[in-house]
Amino acid sequence: MTTPPIAPVPGDILLFSGSNWDDRIIQRVTNGPYTHSAIVTGPQEMVEAAGHGVRRVPLRTDYAAILATGATLEPARLAYALGFLSRRVGSGYGFLDLAADAVKAILPGTRTPFLVQPSRYDCSHLCTLALIVAGAQWLPDAFYTAPQLVSPNDLAHALGPCLHSVAAIATTAGAIAA
Repeated sequence: MTTPPIAPVPGDILLFSGSNWDDRIIQRVTNGPYTHSAIVTGPQEMVEAAGHGVRRVPLRTDYAAILATGATLEPARLAYALGFLSRRVGSGYGFLDLAADAVKAILPGTRTPFLVQPSRYDCSHLCTLALIVAGAQWLPDAFYTAPQLVSPNDLAHALGPCLHSVAAIATTAGAIAA
């Protein structure tokens, strides 16, 4: 595995794409290529929510895209958001968030407050809350009212100007070098 040609900074969101059967279901239900998100918290670490809960883990380099949000955040607010993430480490995984995403895909506009689990997070729910805590003013209103319903693909669509595809960056870097 090689290091991607762009270095993520704290506050950036990493988007991953998989090809397992469960990844394909997530891609289909959320209408896009991304199946997982994590937020960079240090030079070689990130915080993610997955089946094992919220954990601080070494920075993975197999991400498909970077949402370069870290540089757009005011430093004091970013520090506050990173503290928020640290306090969530050890929290449980929000399996019901995934059920809410499925209901949203099948029945758009359906409200699912019965599927909200306090102190439990899926990957994009955690990233969305971190951006809210960091004071990101450019998020869609729906992200503020129902962060548990945000998917990795919702993040990519909403934050498109911040999106950097690793494949596109590698292609551009190769063309410039040639």
